[in-house]
Amino acid sequence: MKLISLKSTVAIAAVAGAALLAGIAPAQAQTTRAEVKAQQAELVAAGYRSNLDETQYPSNLQAAETRVQAQEVARAAAAHGQTYSESQPRVQQQ
Repeated sequence: MKLISLKSTVAIAAVAGAALLAGIAPAQAQTTRAEVKAQQAELVAAGYRSNLDETQYPSNLQAAETRVQAQEVARAAAAHGQTYSESQPRVQQQ
């Protein structure tokens, strides 16, 4: 049985570790401070107040995020000449 040298073992571990970290690293670019502040301003404009009721934290934030997304859809639809209801997928009635 051939023994692997310590140098080879360290090199293999380093390559495996780098490959693992490359697979875990996010594919998106980092968010800038200005982008985060803009997102916070959108949430506040949509009615989210982080300091009012901490017992309702996740649901209040999620509701504000839903309102922001609806506003973005409406803006995008308006830019393409559609109304908000026209931009929604149609559900067939049976």
